Amino acid sequence: MLFIDGDEYHHLIRVLRRQIDDEVIAISPHQGIRFLTRIEAINPNQAALRVIAELPKLDPPSGSTSVHLVIGLLQPKLLDLVAEKASELGVTALHIFCGQKSKLSELSSDRQARLIRLSEAAAKQSGIQQAPAIHCYESLVEALAALHGAPASTSSSPQSSQARLLCSISPPSGDSATGPIVPLPIVQLHQALLELRANYQALREISTGGDSPTPDITPLQHSPQNDETYLVVGPESGLTKAEEESAISWGYRPVSLGPTVLRAETAAIAASAIAIALLR
Repeated sequence: MLFIDGDEYHHLIRVLRRQIDDEVIAISPHQGIRFLTRIEAINPNQAALRVIAELPKLDPPSGSTSVHLVIGLLQPKLLDLVAEKASELGVTALHIFCGQKSKLSELSSDRQARLIRLSEAAAKQSGIQQAPAIHCYESLVEALAALHGAPASTSSSPQSSQARLLCSISPPSGDSATGPIVPLPIVQLHQALLELRANYQALREISTGGDSPTPDITPLQHSPQNDETYLVVGPESGLTKAEEESAISWGYRPVSLGPTVLRAETAAIAASAIAIALLR
């Protein structure tokens, strides 16, 4: 028997208006375990669900892309918004780092717990079986080292099946005070993702015995199960030159989100939505 109370109870009974004998799929968001249940009793503050059967775990489609959002620490309400919307979109994981320009110096354990609750609730609301994992780091360099190991320039076996994109919150001209600092060619995010999708599709054909890729597609080491895309977005005031250079040393490609200056939370949500729409 499963007992539902608190926010889960409110959502099930007050929002979805489920009644006794209704069948409900219960999900453990961070484990991806699903159960078919039936509502046995509804009390003022609690509902009892009888487990009928454990359902097969839903594996991601073959060749699906995992999208990781690496984001600078934002102010609480803004970070709440990003966690909620990233969960609704189906982001695989949130990697939160304390940027050199972050207005806060750390993410407290209480705030981490709140982000987990928000992401779980958003995932359930959207029918997603597994909420994004949430990881915290003291700096961008620490985050990149944990995710990728040594920088690409010194790594003996670069993980080129991992697409790595450094998202700027300002136009590529760099005219704004918060514009890109590193003087490298910057392309539009959707253009970079379309190129990646072409790479992924061609390499999947190779792994399944299909036609060879066209000559203009850059060869990548390929994992036939799941490609990984990492998006770096800075905090409210953006990244410093040192942070941008660090990301580039780890193989991140600078990309633009368009002709206007975006808030950090807008950039994070927009980049995640575009990546998921184009790569899944």
